[in-house]
Amino acid sequence: MDYSSQLKALDERRDSIRALASDQHLEDELERAKQYSPDSIEACKKAVERRKSRRQIEKELHINPIPPGPWDEDLDLYHNKEGYTFEIGDGYSGRLSRNMGFSWNGYVTLPKGHPALGKHYDWFHYDSPNQLPPPPMELTYGDETSFGFDHLHGKDVIPSQMLRIHTNENYYTGENTSRRGKYLTFEDVKKEVIELANYFKEIGEMTGFTSPKIRAPFQEPIPTSPKSSPKVVPAPKNPPPTIPKNSKVSWAQVVTKKE
Repeated sequence: MDYSSQLKALDERRDSIRALASDQHLEDELERAKQYSPDSIEACKKAVERRKSRRQIEKELHINPIPPGPWDEDLDLYHNKEGYTFEIGDGYSGRLSRNMGFSWNGYVTLPKGHPALGKHYDWFHYDSPNQLPPPPMELTYGDETSFGFDHLHGKDVIPSQMLRIHTNENYYTGENTSRRGKYLTFEDVKKEVIELANYFKEIGEMTGFTSPKIRAPFQEPIPTSPKSSPKVVPAPKNPPPTIPKNSKVSWAQVVTKKE
């Protein structure tokens, strides 16, 4: 007899009931506010409306109602399918969007002419010069204007997929962090997006963003499709010197060195 499958089926049913109970709790809070706390009626109404809106999005995406957890408030506040865009400054912008696990993806759009544009996102992890610092998080996305990352990895708390990591505890409680970290909210991931934007700003500064003479050795675009052939910018006659792998001299010192 497959007890594990039976237990998981019961867990799924129980989590569905927990989701319904959580929604009913918000409705009950609204009714109590109408009777005993008129000042809190509007806040309770908004909480109920946000939850209904979130459930509608889950339904449209064919996701079972997500049970209560440390993600409740964040999911209720931020579940727009189109995501959320914000300006960072200096021509950079950020965007956050929910993935199918209802955790977050983060993206940074770079200004036109940035030397990183045209690179595959793996380049920053495996093929970049030794002098270039690694990204602050693993990049998993790149297009003509943006780079991004996701929180769909084994260490991440993924609200809609918690039953896929069935354990003896049977469900995620928020305190069960032996295998996973804490749930990352909109504000948490927004900070990560800004951190990634600062990384690309640093690259721009280190490679002389406004100086084609210094940018040339760095900027060798990788074609984004078989139909396009990249235009390789010729290297200057006197390119910046290379740095030995174990040298203490920084890349920034090289690109700013006066000839």
